[in-house]
Parts: sequence; C-alpha cells; structure tokens
Amino acid sequence: MGNKFREELLDGETVLWEGKSEPFAVLSGAYKQKLPVLWVVCVIYIVVFAVAYLPFAFRTQTDPIQLIFACVLACIVPVSLCAHSFSDPKMIKNDLTYVLTNYRAFVIGDERANMMRIDKNTDYRTEIQEDGTEIIYIGDACKTKASASRANTVLGVRKDKEDPSKITGLVFYGVKDAADVCSKYAAFAK
Repeated sequence: MGNKFREELLDGETVLWEGKSEPFAVLSGAYKQKLPVLWVVCVIYIVVFAVAYLPFAFRTQTDPIQLIFACVLACIVPVSLCAHSFSDPKMIKNDLTYVLTNYRAFVIGDERANMMRIDKNTDYRTEIQEDGTEIIYIGDACKTKASASRANTVLGVRKDKEDPSKITGLVFYGVKDAADVCSKYAAFAK
C-alpha cells in the first residue's frame, strides 16, 4: 500500500492489517467445476448460433456487414465470460491489495479502489479453500456464494437500492491467515 493511500486515511483511522492474495490455480475451489461448465456452455452456445444462424444468413444472402455484426454480438458475451475467468484471477494475484482499518475495508488495485465503511456490527465470515487459503467475506458479501467470490473481489458487492454505486460488501480472496485478520477486526469491533 503506497504512501498516497496512507495520506488519505481519515482522522483517527489506523491500518489494522494489509495483505495480498496467495497464489492459486484458476481451477481451484468453487471454480474447479464452475469454470469448465461455463466454458462448455459458451462453446455450445457459439456452435448452436453458428449452426442455426449461418445457414439462414447465407440462404437469405444477408448483407456481409450485418452478418459480421450478428456474429460479433453473438460471441461477445460468451467470450467475455471466458476471458473474465482468466483475467479476474490474474488481477487478484498480481494487482490487488487488501486493507482493513478501524473504519473501513479496502480492495485496492492499480486502476481503482473499492471501499466500504465497517463498524462493530458489520458481518464477516471466512471460508477455507482446498488449497489452504481462505476467503474473507465482509458485509453483504457474507450472503454470496464462493462461486462469485472472485468477481466480488474485483468489483465489490453493491446491494444498496438507493445508491447502486455504493459498496456494501467486499471479499478478500486467497488470504493466508484469515483468523489473524478476523482477530484484528474483532479486537477493533469490541
């Protein structure tokens, strides 16, 4: 965490803990089954689109620009879903730093920082992964599944209907000693 961040701490705010994710495999934990299923579904979707649409487009002599546009649109969602399954873990492992202070929790990256206010009533829970690392869920992230934890680490959880941009939950993914982190939080919360 850089000095610039420390300069932006609130009056009386103290860093209780900061850390990064431990290395992990793309196909680990809840993602071991989820990602291959996602990849297969995306491939099937693209194949079904190609089998159903392309013969129709050629029979009706669809304009080449419309054909290209339709193919690009049909492929954007599955390709982006598959790309995120690799880009989110890379970002988590290389770019993100987790910070817990006596007022806030942060997930800080090169491009942005997700922050939420915490107090003694803010829920948190941990989940041990098969590789021994842990996931710490904070706030509304406690109500989410492990299969969404990587996306929630990168994006944060936003469940405030009045202010959809407000972060109401954060995830610290792949933490080595979650008990230590939670003990610091519990000590501050008393």
